[in-house]
Amino acid sequence: MLTPQNIRTALEALKEKTGTTTFVDLKVYDGYVLASIPTAPGAETVDAWQYRDGSAKRTGPDGTVEEGEPLIDMSTVNWDALPGLLEQSKKELGVEKPTSTYVIVEPWMMDQVPCMRPYLSDEYGRGGYVLAGIDGKVKKVVGS
Repeated sequence: MLTPQNIRTALEALKEKTGTTTFVDLKVYDGYVLASIPTAPGAETVDAWQYRDGSAKRTGPDGTVEEGEPLIDMSTVNWDALPGLLEQSKKELGVEKPTSTYVIVEPWMMDQVPCMRPYLSDEYGRGGYVLAGIDGKVKKVVGS
């Protein structure tokens, strides 16, 4: 799933079911995608969604949108930057053989600005993430 095309395919399937690409957050793993999506435009309630094996389905309620929490139109994320961010993560974090790789897109906890964070770790737990804007520009690298 961790390619721009696969993510766009997942987003399209989620949009077909929900009518939107504006989410609270999105988590992309090797074999599936998890999304927190408002139940309707302007709603404070949120449902959990999963895309796996070519289909999207609601997996249950997922809480509420917190006051002031920005939503992110996932169609505006520069997914084409992801392969480069993953490579940069490998180099800068020194994780040559990652055993865990995933990406989170959500508002950054420090300033509530939407960001994407590709995470990598190896079998010993060494790794970290690259913090980038949704435009794909790196802001910082955080290692463990």
